[in-house]
Amino acid sequence: MLDSAAEPYDLSGLNVVVVDDNVFMLKLMNAMLTALGVRRVRCMRDPTEVFAQLDKQPAHLLITDILMRPIDGIELTRAIRAWGGREVPYTPIFVLSGLTDRQNVLRALDAGAHEILAKPISVRSLYARIHRTIEVPVDFVRSDKYFGPDRRTLARPLRTTELASPDIADTAFI
Repeated sequence: MLDSAAEPYDLSGLNVVVVDDNVFMLKLMNAMLTALGVRRVRCMRDPTEVFAQLDKQPAHLLITDILMRPIDGIELTRAIRAWGGREVPYTPIFVLSGLTDRQNVLRALDAGAHEILAKPISVRSLYARIHRTIEVPVDFVRSDKYFGPDRRTLARPLRTTELASPDIADTAFI
């Protein structure tokens, strides 16, 4: 649990893949992750490139936009969850979107997303979601129609202390 006196996580060892067909958002996410100390960020505009990249080097975290072509972030999330292999299907996936209505949030969760990040995104909220993913690992469940993180565990709220670290301030990014 993170409180205002706690040291922030060292995220330098994370390998993060960001998928968005918007160049500005790729640059923004790269800058935010770099500001958080992540040293390895792979940015891709074409979601179909992800499969070859993850085959070569699995990621610790994948962040994808919801609206992309030729496949969207929901389809990408489903495809990753259906992927054969030992590591890739279990990759935490954050879906980033300005479409945060109930229907789109449920679509992302039903596809197997760990977190839904609402645009505009802040460094503080990105860090809080990464922190929660590390601190509160979730079990994966499999049924006839779903494979992904156990949604009963994902319903945990962000605690205010997760947003209280003085070293992770939005103003430091601006």
